[in-house]
Amino acid sequence: MKPICLRRIPLTLLPLPLVALLALVGACAGSDEGDVNPPPDDGGAQDSTIADTAMPDDASDGGAEPEPEALRCSGDFCLVDLPNPGAYGFTRWSFSGVQVDPTLGPWAIANGVSGIDVATAQMLRFEGDAWKPVQAPVLGAGADRQNIRLASLSTDGAGKLLAVGSTLDYAAGAIVRGDGTTFTTESFDASLEASWFAEPGVAWIAGRGGAIFRSSSDGGWISESDESGSDFVSIWGTGPNDVYVGGVEGEMSWPRFGYLGHRTVDDEGAKWTFATFPELQTRWSKEHVILAGIAFAGGPSFWAAPDVLARGTVGGGGESWEPDPFNPRIGINAFWARSANDIWAVGDIGRIFHFDGTAWKSVSLVFNGAPLVANLTGIAGTSNGDILVVGDGVALRRKAP
Repeated sequence: MKPICLRRIPLTLLPLPLVALLALVGACAGSDEGDVNPPPDDGGAQDSTIADTAMPDDASDGGAEPEPEALRCSGDFCLVDLPNPGAYGFTRWSFSGVQVDPTLGPWAIANGVSGIDVATAQMLRFEGDAWKPVQAPVLGAGADRQNIRLASLSTDGAGKLLAVGSTLDYAAGAIVRGDGTTFTTESFDASLEASWFAEPGVAWIAGRGGAIFRSSSDGGWISESDESGSDFVSIWGTGPNDVYVGGVEGEMSWPRFGYLGHRTVDDEGAKWTFATFPELQTRWSKEHVILAGIAFAGGPSFWAAPDVLARGTVGGGGESWEPDPFNPRIGINAFWARSANDIWAVGDIGRIFHFDGTAWKSVSLVFNGAPLVANLTGIAGTSNGDILVVGDGVALRRKAP
């Protein structure tokens, strides 16, 4: 299976009184299905929230107006129209993930502005060069109805979607499963932040308080949670026997360093090892959390935190990590790859990066005469080279060359 990192932009990690998770096995409880979106009158499609800044005077070309398409595209990337957020109870679209399934096509998840919007999350499908809301998942019904936020989206490559998150107050987790047509929403005992399919039928989820769970054949969840109580926000790997979780250590000390878990399988069975990296995270940062990662069997491995991009090497019976020479100095929030020599990443302040198998390079984007500065939170693509990027109030597309 192609290695794809699944990850979300964490909201500020708040200490929560979560139920201890190690004893939980298959601890999810079913609830009502989420609402299917009615076709709202959205007042017309609205472009992403890049300001329509006029071209500078010194860039004038004799008074000729630039072509609209030229303002909407930069390099190989073009803006994608977004629906009117107000029609869905949002101030703006705050995307937290995007995936492309060979059977279902591109899907994304989005929430409103944290602390302002209280509408439930949305699941969107990419149709006709635009994102269209399809599903508004909630927990419960009637007086017990609870809106949710979604943090991570994954697909199994065979027509199944899995999204995870929590209630707006983080008191309970939420799991959404679907096939593009029908969806179910379940409550979960832990607030969830990350999901990933190792292969069809084998899913992993993780979240706060050390929560790590893998799917069982009967549709339940088996706990492999970490006793330290660390908060996890990302999952990736190369397959069922090679799984990583990333987050921040659980001790309420300052600073809290990035926390990496690695699950391997040998003749003695499955084993988790966990580590922090204070020697790599020497720059000041309000959060040292490991936001995302990607790995290839026998190839490069990376993980990213706001203060470091780390590259892994295997040797001497173990794995070691060192700062990558590229040193982007901003948070990388998601990775996606077609191969070990064609890895893409997105991050804060509109940054897009590409790894060609040897070194990373930065891609700078300018739309409507102004640089892109929105935080980018998700990236996914197809085997032929189409790439979709989502972020805080913005969506982009790069068509296959």
